[in-house]
Amino acid sequence: MPEVAVSLTSYPARIRAVGRTIRSILRQKTTPDVIFLALARDEFHGGTSDLPASLQRLIRLHSEKIEVVFTDNSRSYKKILPALSAFGAGSTIVTADDDVTYPTDWLAGLLAGSQATPNASVGTRGTLMRADKDGLSPYVSWPAAPLDWPHPAVFLTGRGGILYPPGSLQHASSPHYADVAPSADDVWLKCATLSAGFASARVGSGREYRSNGASQGGALHKKNVPATRGRSVNDDAIRACLAHFSLTLSDLCLS
Repeated sequence: MPEVAVSLTSYPARIRAVGRTIRSILRQKTTPDVIFLALARDEFHGGTSDLPASLQRLIRLHSEKIEVVFTDNSRSYKKILPALSAFGAGSTIVTADDDVTYPTDWLAGLLAGSQATPNASVGTRGTLMRADKDGLSPYVSWPAAPLDWPHPAVFLTGRGGILYPPGSLQHASSPHYADVAPSADDVWLKCATLSAGFASARVGSGREYRSNGASQGGALHKKNVPATRGRSVNDDAIRACLAHFSLTLSDLCLS
């Protein structure tokens, strides 16, 4: 079982760019034990032979570090559920996005943040969940979360990567994710970690991450977070996930 696994997924429209993301992870000052790339069987029928030649070469060159699996198509959940199945909830799993590159101090910063707040998932980007007279305020109205403040109401977003410490994902593998939050993995994982007794913390600068040139067609943020301040898919998913995990506003320390 690896001590630290960085897990990501991709799909055909982005697969030619994902090698740039993987190279940025390989160049980290602190490298993970494994880089775990989960791909859908129904999108890559030929397995590894369907991958770009440059990515195939990268995988061969770093075969001791890169593991590729072809799995059922759980959409964005592929970046976490196959890794959980492979390594178990006792591992440290860091999710990464497939459309950005990461600076060389990225993973070291997440690990340092986790060491400082061992009972919390940590990430570099996040907001603070707020309540109003009607319950939870709309997702798009939440302000940026304070730095280095582990709290149940901190909501991390995945673009900058999220580190999930051992034990925090013990409830995340429930098959109900597909019915409760089919396109909102960040929401599902937030509630799963909260139900396991883990807060969340934003660490580092919250910097913007450089694009690797991947297509933004089909990006979930365009569906989940609308440009207006109205009701979003994330708002519906948050309410559904809180109910599924039997969580209340008091569990978020909100009233």
